[in-house]
Amino acid sequence: MKVDGNLQGYGPAVLLAFSPGGGHPEAFWTLKDHPELGEQPGPYQFTAEAIPFGYYSVFQVKHDPGVGWVYAGFLLFLPGLYLAFFRPAERWALVLAKTPQGKWQGRLLGASPRHREEFAARQERLLMELKGGTPS
Repeated sequence: MKVDGNLQGYGPAVLLAFSPGGGHPEAFWTLKDHPELGEQPGPYQFTAEAIPFGYYSVFQVKHDPGVGWVYAGFLLFLPGLYLAFFRPAERWALVLAKTPQGKWQGRLLGASPRHREEFAARQERLLMELKGGTPS
């Protein structure tokens, strides 16, 4: 079940599971250098003669088919982030109505929850341009 290079300072050991007579398996440690230590099941005697230890590295490669969807969602998230935090939230409306004399009359409406002074100045410039004047 498990191999340990130095179990509690006693040297190399192996964790075994043995089921005598078809019952539930019993787990026990067998020490390579001290086989007399530890309890073993029933009349059997287990020993570890050689436990080859070597240093090795593990490198795993995994392919996840959903990575493309994650990148696509991230790319869709970026414009929303820009629109939510870096673009001024302004609403504009130009309302045109015909007067009883047959002329057109317009009203420029706008609202902004942030930067109200800048918005008011921009609204004034737009009104002047729509009236045919030049902003001062």
